[in-house]
Amino acid sequence: MIRRIFTLAICSVLSLVLCAQRDLRIAEYLTCKDYASAKSSSMTKDEWNNSRHKHSWINKYGCKDVTLLLIQGKELSDYRLDVFKSLTLIPSDSISQDIEKRVMDDVGGSISHELNYRDSCLYYGLFQLSPVKGKKRYIFYRNNAMVPNSDGVLTLIYMEGSASIAQLRKMFKK
Repeated sequence: MIRRIFTLAICSVLSLVLCAQRDLRIAEYLTCKDYASAKSSSMTKDEWNNSRHKHSWINKYGCKDVTLLLIQGKELSDYRLDVFKSLTLIPSDSISQDIEKRVMDDVGGSISHELNYRDSCLYYGLFQLSPVKGKKRYIFYRNNAMVPNSDGVLTLIYMEGSASIAQLRKMFKK
């Protein structure tokens, strides 16, 4: 019974965290429904890493080396952030194009942005979105597949907090 109450409390907190990004098209990539259902069934980290849930997410998108990360709370206070969600993966061409399109759709009305294109594709972007409930929101995107002889990793990060764009630039030096 206590485990169920604890699980419901965690789900409630996660749903609050996701509210601010719900309006974004990239939210699908930053939220793993299979992982959420695995977590609610009390899987350990090792069970998750070896489970069909993780592999179904990878198979769904056809990617390798997928890492989803959510950090919130005290660990981010030094960075003046409240939420940090990241996705790193080695994408297929179609997923890479889809993520880039979703990022560009989401940042269409951005307050400020820094972009770098290579071969007519987005290589790097740091975007400040309109605030929600007084929180500044940012998207960071980098596709190393655009760089010859690189690891080919695509990184997508969503952040919320009071950090300035200048502070985040320092964090994400090219």
